[in-house]
Amino acid sequence: PDRFDVLKTELENSLQDSFKNRPFQQGFDRLRNNLLSSSWPADVQLAELATVTPENLGLWRDTYFKQVGVEALAVGNLDLIAAKRIQDQLANSLAIASIPAAAPIVTQIEASMTEVMAIDHNDASLVFYLQNIDDSILETAKSNLLGHIIAPEYFSKLRTEQQLGYVVSAFSPEFEQQSGIGFVIQSPSAPASTLHEKTLEFLSNEVTRLAEMSPDNYAQNQEGLVAQVLEKDKNLGGRAWRYWSDLDEGYRDFDGNQQLADAILSIDQASLQTYLDAMLIKAKNQYLLIMSEGRFKEAAPTLDNAS
Repeated sequence: PDRFDVLKTELENSLQDSFKNRPFQQGFDRLRNNLLSSSWPADVQLAELATVTPENLGLWRDTYFKQVGVEALAVGNLDLIAAKRIQDQLANSLAIASIPAAAPIVTQIEASMTEVMAIDHNDASLVFYLQNIDDSILETAKSNLLGHIIAPEYFSKLRTEQQLGYVVSAFSPEFEQQSGIGFVIQSPSAPASTLHEKTLEFLSNEVTRLAEMSPDNYAQNQEGLVAQVLEKDKNLGGRAWRYWSDLDEGYRDFDGNQQLADAILSIDQASLQTYLDAMLIKAKNQYLLIMSEGRFKEAAPTLDNAS
């Protein structure tokens, strides 16, 4: 019981510490919580943790391990005999059954959704997310390529030139193979409404910049991103993680990165322009916007589904 209390307190403190994260980090955590059925806010976890005892946790454990499905990957200095020995050990230790993996459900954004977080910090913050139409590798390639092209310009325009914040980033987040385009800012100098307005303005201007980009420059961006995707694993841990990700996403030949690279190279400039046009429409009526007011105290709505 004493050891249980120590571990429970450690987990409780860890969850409490998440409320002290920087505003943009808390915003991104909330984005994940809103999109993934397997992701729960810290306050919800804390409420459940308070009810956990050694007795009811033991009962839960016994029920959980009555039957389990196992997906395992052996990587490194192993031969088939050693891998089979590990498989046999698992079979002897666990009640293994053929149970399909339960993948988390990804919320599909079908309208404009805005949430204002109450964060005890002077800075305002923004997390703005536009979701792809599906989780295909081609859509992922499009968002990755667009993110690769616009990220340096977003940083340059909103941080260096307009000095709207010291954390400024455009990127292509992925949640269970569902990708999209995301923007993150934390600002001591402007309210969240301004950060949102300037992000929309930037995205609109990128339509012209992409249209006027030379074929050589466009090809260089493709090649630069492909080089990143196909970068060699730095160590065995990195290789194992890549293999595990491929296994989880159904790439049984462990060629997920190569398929993504091929998809990136298949996207011509006109197709990416069409994709950007579609994202600009979503930026007005089909998005997830998470803000914190900081010292600016904006009058803003709570989470809703109204455009």
